[in-house]
Amino acid sequence: MDKLSWAGANGEIAKYVRAESKSTLHAYGAQPSLVDEQANQEQDTAWGGYAHRQVIELVQNSADQLAKAGGGRILLRLTEAHLYCADNGAPLDKEGARALLFSHLSPKRDTAEIGRFGVGFKSVLRITDSPAVFSRSGSVQFDRVRAKQRIEQVAPKAEQYPVLRVAEAIDPRGAADADAGLRDLMDWAVNVVRLPLKPGAYEDLRDQLESFRAEFLLFVPHVQQLDLSWRDGDGGGSERAVRLVESGGEFELSDGLEVSHWVVFEREHQLSDEARADSRALDDAEGVRIAWAAPRMPRGAGQEFWAYFPTQSSSLLAGILNAPWKTNEDRQNLLPGPYNDELVDAAASLVVDNLHHLRSDDQPAQHLDYLPRRQEFGDAEHADRLRRSIYRRLETSAVIPNQAGDLQRFAEVHVPPEALTPGQRVESEIVRLWSSYRHKPSDWLHDDALANDRLSAIARVGDGGRTTRGNLMRTSVAQWLGALVRSGAEHRDSVDASATAIVIAGMMRKMVGDGALFGGIVLTNSGEWAQPIPDQLYLGVDQAAGSANTVHAELMSRPDVEQTLLTLGIRPPSAESAFQGLVTALFSAARSEEQWKDFWRLSREVDQNFATRLVRGSTGWCQKVRALALDGEWRPISMLLLPGPIVPADRSRDATVAIDTEFHLQDLAFFRHLGVASAPRAVQASDHTPPMLIDFRDRCFNEYRKFVRPQRPRNHLLSIYSNQDVEPLDAFAALSDTGRVAFTEAVLDLPATYDRWEVAHKHRDRYPVMAVKFICGCGARAARFSPHR
Repeated sequence: MDKLSWAGANGEIAKYVRAESKSTLHAYGAQPSLVDEQANQEQDTAWGGYAHRQVIELVQNSADQLAKAGGGRILLRLTEAHLYCADNGAPLDKEGARALLFSHLSPKRDTAEIGRFGVGFKSVLRITDSPAVFSRSGSVQFDRVRAKQRIEQVAPKAEQYPVLRVAEAIDPRGAADADAGLRDLMDWAVNVVRLPLKPGAYEDLRDQLESFRAEFLLFVPHVQQLDLSWRDGDGGGSERAVRLVESGGEFELSDGLEVSHWVVFEREHQLSDEARADSRALDDAEGVRIAWAAPRMPRGAGQEFWAYFPTQSSSLLAGILNAPWKTNEDRQNLLPGPYNDELVDAAASLVVDNLHHLRSDDQPAQHLDYLPRRQEFGDAEHADRLRRSIYRRLETSAVIPNQAGDLQRFAEVHVPPEALTPGQRVESEIVRLWSSYRHKPSDWLHDDALANDRLSAIARVGDGGRTTRGNLMRTSVAQWLGALVRSGAEHRDSVDASATAIVIAGMMRKMVGDGALFGGIVLTNSGEWAQPIPDQLYLGVDQAAGSANTVHAELMSRPDVEQTLLTLGIRPPSAESAFQGLVTALFSAARSEEQWKDFWRLSREVDQNFATRLVRGSTGWCQKVRALALDGEWRPISMLLLPGPIVPADRSRDATVAIDTEFHLQDLAFFRHLGVASAPRAVQASDHTPPMLIDFRDRCFNEYRKFVRPQRPRNHLLSIYSNQDVEPLDAFAALSDTGRVAFTEAVLDLPATYDRWEVAHKHRDRYPVMAVKFICGCGARAARFSPHR
């Protein structure tokens, strides 16, 4: 100890303490009731809300002295006889001494200061009767017995006496000579508080030291070192060395063997006039410092409001929100009012503006773990306000990670189906397979956000926290897989996209069941997309090349895809199903020569009645079904004849109309079922108008309009029909002159040629029906009309 650096009992602080104590005694003599009043105040502080806060109050006073000095060290040492608190901050000045001698006269008016009311030091009276404050600027001793003696002289009728209103200035050198523990601390400290302990005080103080929250250092960077130690009577003891190290904007907080990592966000909030009017009486600052200490491991972390030390109010937000809240006098609970409401809203802005900093490349959704949980009965007023304020701001903020890891607004991201998150778990292998596809769509929720609690947080983001649980719209499995295959198709990677979707469907088979619920995810040989539904989709490309209901050949070359399709019930087609699928594909659009060859080949493998019903069941089927003509072209059967009396089989003429019976040798029976013949024949009337009759139909319509004048019916409401038709009139136009003559003679030999035709209007109750006689002979026509109902 450098005795020369410690002021003695005649320094400025000593003189000030003696003068103030003398003035207090004069006041007691003039108004003795002050003695009881101030004694009661000390009792209320020491045995009320501050009863177990001695360590906290001592630390905060030392922290404020360090702030004035630019930083330093705090040490608390507990022995069986004493509690010491030492720091190397700024020395005690007159304002500080005044705060010790009075109550609610603290000089700390700036809201950045920790101590607020000049009350906390009074709490030491619960554990000691003779506290002493040693400072290099001057030292002060309080003592219960000595205070009573002095006050009794001026107020002898008092029932009890305050302790911390009358002090003695003391010489620190003599105290250090008599106390080795004090002497050791005075070697380096600027200020030392020594508290001789009352019986039974040790255990409570030890508990306070053991439970002291190391996170305090996160908000007082000027406290560079905090050491807490206690010694038992048997010589044993424990130590806590609390340290805070900053690196790259993050803090490592160590407390012996325990290490935690934190990010601290701070903001200076300028108070509104309304908030300032509601602030604490001792506050006169316009700006308030708000800090959010966010732990790097948020799950399971505390959710607390702090006023540099913990309050009893939960914030619902992971981490610690520290601010000079307006609290009751023991700083345990936040009070209602405009001041705290404004600070809560400012804290919400601080959180939302910095939330994105709490994610990483490998955990792009980790920041969602910090958000407040859903509202529950019994939530504190300020916690609920914070929750609503945060979610209200997040509703329009980019906070949801998409597949690329970028943050987007809630409405811009699709959420995968519920089947992927059964119960409290995630089907991670299925999710991984979807997201590992190289052309996955980016506007879907990132896998890292699929944990149940994160989805709940996203739901609350979606509705601004207005409901207790939120409303999270989940897409269907078909939409989820459909987005994948569409993205693949856009990148010309349909095969790989389909393969990925099929394997996923196989993994989800037991969850979803019906293949229709997977949507159109199977690429077919036609280049279209089909649902993996048994008996509607088939394996085996060799049976129907280009079919819209047959799995694409490249997919079939992948064993995992083929095996998955088998588990989904997709099998090679039967002859009937293959033929049916091919008919559907061929009738929907023009197809290739190979596909028509497949058509005739498959027709030979199925029951003829089945094939006939299937083909004739399609509207306009005779214009859709094609056969091979002798000239090597595939033409509709409505334009073809079998070789016979009209067209020869030797290709000498009319090879464009004659069917190649060598190729179709096995199809003659099927041709009969389809009505294909070697000469014109009478058939049941149909809606088809052969090209050669179009002019005749139009002339009939014109004549009909003359009969119904002055009415003017429209063509699309008129129709011309007879009981029987003659086919195939479509072939007539393609025949040679010789062929036409033979065709015409055959037509004239048919009784059906002379049947009456009728022209009628859609609304027969308003228009008459007209009968028409029609004779066709090699293009020669005769027509006669007669009204008829």
